[in-house]
Amino acid sequence: MEWADSSNGHKEGEMAGYWKEPIKRYVLHLAGDFLYAHRVVYYLRTGEDPENKDVRHGDDNPERDNRKELTLYARKTTKQRTRRNRRQSDYVGF
Repeated sequence: MEWADSSNGHKEGEMAGYWKEPIKRYVLHLAGDFLYAHRVVYYLRTGEDPENKDVRHGDDNPERDNRKELTLYARKTTKQRTRRNRRQSDYVGF
């Protein structure tokens, strides 16, 4: 994914987002929110908001290349999320 224009400290054609080592994902700052790149790519491809579902790479994509197929999976929540057991992905939606 690349920026379509030059503004706010980025240049047209530069990669949108950056690697966030602690969570091992690409994120981007867009319209005041931090978003996971694979969720944005899924939305741009399908027009469908992933909402509270997980967006995953296929089994044939171990390198996690967002240019390849992405699939939605329902989250299996077994207990109420508390401050201590929230996943990082619970903080970043679309």
